[in-house]
Amino acid sequence: IGRTRRAIEDINWQAALGGRVVLLGDFNAHSPLWDPRQARNNAGPLEGIIAEFGLILNNEPGAITRPAEAVNSRHIGSIIDLTFTTLEMGPLESWAIEEDHPTPSDHEVIIFQWLDKEETVRLNSLKEITGWDIAALLKDIDTLE
Repeated sequence: IGRTRRAIEDINWQAALGGRVVLLGDFNAHSPLWDPRQARNNAGPLEGIIAEFGLILNNEPGAITRPAEAVNSRHIGSIIDLTFTTLEMGPLESWAIEEDHPTPSDHEVIIFQWLDKEETVRLNSLKEITGWDIAALLKDIDTLE
């Protein structure tokens, strides 16, 4: 039986991730890289895109984006809604889960702000970019355990 192809592999990421880009979505991808409670990993294609394009993960570490009660009482909740930015965009100024206005969705609402282009250029030139170095994490055996 062959590996099932995922739609994420059909996108021209070179074209989609050129310039200042915020990429946010329900990737339905589980990985210990953004959810250390996860033992399973179905995020290989996404992890490859992150490493290839040097994407910055802006999620607050440990913030559950799909709560347990959305699935069932035994589920621990998951982090599958992810917010990435390109190096040209730089890290987001802020990222949070909206807690004041509940919705009927089984996913949390994510709110964020970004810096204007001039401020991002200044921060990039000072090498003050923060975020997760996914490529380095993938190479670190202890991270994946």
